[in-house]
Amino acid sequence: LSVTRASLVAGATGNTTMAFTNTNAIPNNGDVQITFPAGFDVSGVTTATSVADITGVLTASVSGQVVTVNLGSGLAASTIVDDLVLNAIKNPAVSGSSGTFAVETQDAADVTIDEGAAAAVTITAATLTSTGVTPASLNAGVVGNVTVSFTTINTLPSNGKMVVTLP
Repeated sequence: LSVTRASLVAGATGNTTMAFTNTNAIPNNGDVQITFPAGFDVSGVTTATSVADITGVLTASVSGQVVTVNLGSGLAASTIVDDLVLNAIKNPAVSGSSGTFAVETQDAADVTIDEGAAAAVTITAATLTSTGVTPASLNAGVVGNVTVSFTTINTLPSNGKMVVTLP
């Protein structure tokens, strides 16, 4: 059971690939339900695809942190799925461990069949852009102000801080 993000950079939006092996069969119109940890924005998910492992029409829906993929044609027991792709998921805006991803399969009445947890992923810091440092004076020994400028990819939280280290 695993979750692979297209990018692990804070604030990045991209595909998520799920891999799992179901112990029991999932009947027609059953679901795979994935609960993403807090901080992920799954509201943009509109499609779920599987190139080879799951046949039939897949339909994705979102409620809070939960993405539900309906398997119109069901899935046989012990099927190895390594290509269930969900689109347009945004990473948390801060770096660090994400927390685990809960995954369960369900029948058409939403009764749990199998369940498990995929390991947390580590979100990395985004890169600052348009960086600049401009001292008030370029003369040796002169004390003065320095203007530091940059653009962040993500919003700096109200309790966040900026650290500038000068040589």
